[in-house]
Amino acid sequence: MSLALALLAIPVQAEAGPDFDPNPDGYNRRISENPKNPMLFMGRAYMYHHTGYKAGHLDLAVADYTTAISLDPKFARAYEGRGEVYELKGDLDRAILDYDQAIRLDPIFAQALYRRGVVKLRKGDAAAGEADIATAKKLDRGIGPVINPVTQKPM
Repeated sequence: MSLALALLAIPVQAEAGPDFDPNPDGYNRRISENPKNPMLFMGRAYMYHHTGYKAGHLDLAVADYTTAISLDPKFARAYEGRGEVYELKGDLDRAILDYDQAIRLDPIFAQALYRRGVVKLRKGDAAAGEADIATAKKLDRGIGPVINPVTQKPM
């Protein structure tokens, strides 16, 4: 399990119990027991989003992020995660909409600001993209390029 997936599992495990195993079967079992817990859907979405990029996994991630949002419409991290998936899928307009909502909910969410800046740069809006990235770096000095797991290049 990656470090990022392990770190996400900590709050999920606190809610799910000490015997929770953060893999598809573990999430599926806990979700069937507690289908109203947005953190469980968030955890499974993150797992699909960041592990393997197998056929259909990005679509499964979008579905789970969307469910987490429907259960908790103020879940900024779920909007940011879904935005990242839309970005990976090349749907930059939807990515920006999700990053915008994450930032509305949490104005100091450095990762959402950074990702939105990258997408704006990709869309040719250099001034706005650079402004978002500069703001993100003021909020989190350690923020930097996110590596695309498929290409192994900065996104």
